[in-house]
Formats: sequence, structure tokens, C-alpha cells
Amino acid sequence: MVLVSSDELRRQLRHSLRLMRKAPGFTATALATLALCLGANLAIFAVVDAILLRPLPFPDPDSLVRVFNTYPRAGVMDDGASVTNYYEPDWSAVRSSRMAGDRTIDRARDSG
Repeated sequence: MVLVSSDELRRQLRHSLRLMRKAPGFTATALATLALCLGANLAIFAVVDAILLRPLPFPDPDSLVRVFNTYPRAGVMDDGASVTNYYEPDWSAVRSSRMAGDRTIDRARDSG
């Protein structure tokens, strides 16, 4: 490992700043690349931290199950499931919770 004195470091820093001033296009490209790489690194670590490193926010994570649909006649053995496959919302409750302007549109749609 090479140790550099503070004077040498200051001199090298001034020289590198001078070179960056002479080539602004290269400097901008290098800084943009560094910023993009740092942002990507932070995003990936945030996902890894949230998914892999932290425990699940449930009282008993070992009891979680996976729900899926199978359609043997269609040859689909493992199809994803969603709430809309099993739940039909009460549209009258949705209509009554909208703003007044939306109610007039619903009345016109229901009457015609």
C-alpha cells in the first residue's frame, strides 16, 4: 500500500480538476455514469434488503401458503391467482361512494 502525503494529494487533485475543465464532455459523461451506477446499486440493495435480509412482517411467516389455479384440460398446471378470480365487488357500493359528478354519469349509463 502506498501512502501519499497531503501535499502530493492536493497537487494530484488540482491536476485532475484542471484536466476535467479541459474536457467537459468527458467529465459530464463520467459523472453521469457514476451517478447512474450509484443509483442502480442503491436500488438493487434496497430490493435485496427488503426481500432477502429483513424478516417478513407477519407473526408466523412459516405458515404462509401459495394459492394458484390449475386448468388440466388446457394444459395449465400452475396459473397465478388474484383476488378478482374469487371476488366480485358490490358495484352499487362503489357507485354510491363516488363524487356527485360521477353519479350523473352512472344514472345516464343505467337508464340507457
